[in-house]
Amino acid sequence: MQRALIRLGAEQSLGRLVNLAPRFVCQALELDRAMLLHISGNSIVSGTAWWGGDQIAASDFARFLRAAHPQLTSCPPEFESVQRQLPILITNAQKRDDVYRPLVHAARSEAYVVAPMIRGDRVIGLLHADRHPVVDRHLDVLDRDLLWTFATGLADLIDRAGARGLNGSSSAWRPDVEPADEVPVAAAVGPSAVSPSSGPLTLLTSREHEVLALLGEGAANASIASRLVISEATVKSHVRHILRKLRAANRTEAVIRYQTLVAGE
Repeated sequence: MQRALIRLGAEQSLGRLVNLAPRFVCQALELDRAMLLHISGNSIVSGTAWWGGDQIAASDFARFLRAAHPQLTSCPPEFESVQRQLPILITNAQKRDDVYRPLVHAARSEAYVVAPMIRGDRVIGLLHADRHPVVDRHLDVLDRDLLWTFATGLADLIDRAGARGLNGSSSAWRPDVEPADEVPVAAAVGPSAVSPSSGPLTLLTSREHEVLALLGEGAANASIASRLVISEATVKSHVRHILRKLRAANRTEAVIRYQTLVAGE
């Protein structure tokens, strides 16, 4: 996964970065199909897709989703993922009523995972992925957690790409979208959906490791932002993710728990 994110981070075009992201998700996580879904207001609009190498099918499905222009409130799993800022695993999708049925039926998905991409304190998009319905390998909580980790890393790449002013098509992605076009994350978040058995360290991105190292030095948000060349809002977002993933109540506890986990590896 880290290698895939490094390769994406080396792209000099923001448009190419987001076009390649679904393919890299599938290759890194051994998934068959993935979509990078953009959020505008209360609507989901299709961005880019990888359909197991069948780009005609991927393009057709992307056009279908753009035409459908579903509202977040009509897609309960995606809405929950945005509101709770957590990944969701959906099973028995064909038999459920609490899904966006046109999407599930068109994709013939038996199960899928969705993970939020967060910039600052707002969700700017969703990664949506599954395995082909004829493949005899079911999705599980590990797939969910790994997709979330990838989504976190991808959001960070988009944030840094915007800061560097990379060339990119605004129709492919809008990294500097106005707050009114984003969906705010609920302030109160319930218990984490991430299973402790998945291993906290495996859920941390390379950027979160860097933030933790600086937290261990006692660095404040402004100092971390300056040293990593990211915004303070992004630092705060990373810290929130770190606290959740390490089950820590505060920064000090997160650093101690991290050092303990590393020492025990």
